[in-house]
Amino acid sequence: MFSEPFYLTSMDPGGITGLVTLRIDKKDFTVERQLGDPYDPLHGKTPARTLKSWAENFRDLPQALLYEDFRLHSQGFVPDPTALNVIGGVETWLAGTVDVSSLAPRKAVRAKSSHSRLADLGGAPGCPYEKVISREPVQRSRKYMVTNAILERLGLLAYGPMTTDINDAFRHAVAWLTEQGYRPVCEQAWPRQRLASPA
Repeated sequence: MFSEPFYLTSMDPGGITGLVTLRIDKKDFTVERQLGDPYDPLHGKTPARTLKSWAENFRDLPQALLYEDFRLHSQGFVPDPTALNVIGGVETWLAGTVDVSSLAPRKAVRAKSSHSRLADLGGAPGCPYEKVISREPVQRSRKYMVTNAILERLGLLAYGPMTTDINDAFRHAVAWLTEQGYRPVCEQAWPRQRLASPA
């Protein structure tokens, strides 16, 4: 993990993309922005444009972008592939900010995978994000690990229209911060219960 303070922007891509930015300090975290951002490229409204604006506004500290990676599967139910367009739009924007020749060539195994190259762009010269982190889809485990009750305990549960995707973006951020051992989230989300001493 970065040394604090830094900004962590989490993205849950889709028809409505959940976007949240947290300021991560050593002893606390605060919500800087949250948005359910509709994907409407015909009217110039895309999460890539929103992220670009946010990245320009948060230049005072290092930034990281965390996103749910979307994969097409050859079998079973295929969700709305709009997430691929959102990730591709962000990838195109970031690739335009960096010297692509400075990127390491993809390994053969990765080139055949369904992952985007978005995570490879973090830390490249010109990229506003020092790190770009790919996450597994939220349906698999995050909703069970980071429940609405935990988001509420952390003061992160969003209410109202278009909040499902915002809450999923918060879930990604909380899960990643927990995996990094970030104490303020760990201690508030899963407080240790004190055992009663025997009488």
